[in-house]
Amino acid sequence: NLDEIKKHYFASHLMINPTGIIPRGPEINYDLPHGRDHLQQK
Repeated sequence: NLDEIKKHYFASHLMINPTGIIPRGPEINYDLPHGRDHLQQK
């Protein structure tokens, strides 16, 4: 769960994030097509 990972990382390391602000996003939908069909195949 990316939200839990970010929450732990940004909230527990006060030396690198003294304000405790947790950034939003990105909202990733892994079910969408990847769009690499146009890339050249070898």
